[in-house]
Amino acid sequence: MGSLLCLKSFEDVFDATQLAINTSADTWKLALFDDSLTIDVETFTAYGVAPFNAGEAAGGGYSAGGATFFPTWAIQAGSQRLRWNSALVSIANVTDDFRYLLHYDDTLAGNNAFYVCDLGGIVSAVAETVNFTPGANGWFRLRGLRAAA
Repeated sequence: MGSLLCLKSFEDVFDATQLAINTSADTWKLALFDDSLTIDVETFTAYGVAPFNAGEAAGGGYSAGGATFFPTWAIQAGSQRLRWNSALVSIANVTDDFRYLLHYDDTLAGNNAFYVCDLGGIVSAVAETVNFTPGANGWFRLRGLRAAA
């Protein structure tokens, strides 16, 4: 399973755009997409914008836009790492094939993309509850680096 940060949203946090991502107060969504995506994290911008405007799961109990989840940030003591995590995300009665999970900020007007998880292959569900549990290190970790002298 691979994971990718959506670099355009991160750039917009730190540049003149000053994108106001708030992981503790905003509404976050996890949307399911099939394997038709062309992966380019430098240009991914938002849910509903290419490539996230096609190929979203649609069957059974899955609703367009995905499931709400509540992420947190935490520094892992002694590791020089910042972890982005959440509790289990569960979607009931899914009937569809999917490969990618898009995490995005649904509170922002632009539905800014934040993180994409590649499950490594097609997952097929037929009237199933699908659970997504972050690993021991959360959805992802950022490691502190020393500046070059």
